[in-house]
Amino acid sequence: MCGISGLHHKLSSTSPSGESILQQMNEALLHRGPDGGGLQWFTDNDFGLAHRRLSIIDLSAAAAQPMHSNGRYWLSFNGEIYNYLELRTELLALGARFQSASDAEVLLQAYVYWGTDCLKRFNGMWAFAIFDVEKQSLFCARDPYGVKPFYYLDNTAHFGFASEIKALLKIPSYKVVANRTALLDYFANSKIERQEEGFFKGIKELQPGHTLQYQLASRTCEVKRYYNPS
Repeated sequence: MCGISGLHHKLSSTSPSGESILQQMNEALLHRGPDGGGLQWFTDNDFGLAHRRLSIIDLSAAAAQPMHSNGRYWLSFNGEIYNYLELRTELLALGARFQSASDAEVLLQAYVYWGTDCLKRFNGMWAFAIFDVEKQSLFCARDPYGVKPFYYLDNTAHFGFASEIKALLKIPSYKVVANRTALLDYFANSKIERQEEGFFKGIKELQPGHTLQYQLASRTCEVKRYYNPS
């Protein structure tokens, strides 16, 4: 299953520190990944990625996350890429080198070599975030049918994302407010998550087949649809 999370601590002078908040977010997802956990905090950027691991394909420490490529691209990933062996062969022919036998590293190298077009090549289910240290940008994506969850919030103090809303509730700048529209839809129609904003006002769900690009410097967040079924 695995659990992913990330945080941009926009007001670095405020307490508690961004790293400690992200650690709490990661701990809230412990049940999603009992086999291990990791956290990478980029002090210069006041940003970090975290991961809870459920080991399935590669059980070794080499497949632990957050995972990086040459120290520039960092990945936190939840899901499975079914055609990772075929993609690995393609990437090896292009010059990619692998330290593990995991599908996560194939996903990471696919982004390094093909950029956002890597999404066109994946067969599987995924929710992932890749941080480009050089460009100070975060690229996130959710699979075409939304099998894997991805929630996020963006306010004046923090940008954060996670596999579950309970992790985002650890962000101190977020004040819990019920979304009356979503509650009415649930109690009256027995429907949930039909809109970006669910039961919690200010917390959004990245929709299936969509990407999210977050720029740390400008603090801008852009959501785009990449999958359009015929």
